[in-house]
Amino acid sequence: MLDKTNKFLAVILLISIPLFSFCQEENTNKEIEKIVEVPEMNKANLYSNALSFFANNFKSANDVIQMKDETSGKVIGKGIVKNGNANRNIKIAIDVKDNKYRYTITIEPFIELKKVELEDINKIGSVKGKTFIRYGYVNGALTIDKDNSYIECIGQFSCNGEKYYYSGKNEILGLSKKAKEEWQQSVDNKISEVINELEINPTNKEDSELINLIKNLENEMSKKDDW
Repeated sequence: MLDKTNKFLAVILLISIPLFSFCQEENTNKEIEKIVEVPEMNKANLYSNALSFFANNFKSANDVIQMKDETSGKVIGKGIVKNGNANRNIKIAIDVKDNKYRYTITIEPFIELKKVELEDINKIGSVKGKTFIRYGYVNGALTIDKDNSYIECIGQFSCNGEKYYYSGKNEILGLSKKAKEEWQQSVDNKISEVINELEINPTNKEDSELINLIKNLENEMSKKDDW
């Protein structure tokens, strides 16, 4: 059980973390900007490296590159980054000058969907089941999807695998209003502890696809035209 101080902190965390939205809203796009110093690298060399980066990291540089201007030293490309079985749109702008360059990346959010079982909430009315809290990470930030958290009926005659969702969507027949309200209250009482635990022990992964792409960009941009 949490003491009063931990309960207070957990409630504050619950208030500060928005309910999880699965839509990729514009304001959840990840944006990265960095200026890199590269001594003894002139503008022409860096511009050529920027073109090489797009050619070597995307299937068709001609399709990806949206704008290139050697005079201003700017290359802009739009492409796709794999995220498991999903795709994310990415925009990369590279600006070059003598001895330095800047890259600006805008990419759709890195979303991870997860769930955790609340083992001590195993009934809704007289129906036995397993309760799961749905949560996820958007660009590494924890978000709770309470409305899509649910209890799944298990091992009972005419009820096996059906669900009742916190939002009210119901596949389990015969539930009383009281049973639903009591189960929702149990979830409300427990969810702050789940948030507190996930803040202490996060389960999110690194955005490895984006990390590798940035590594490739910086490696390509550092190449000198020595021949």
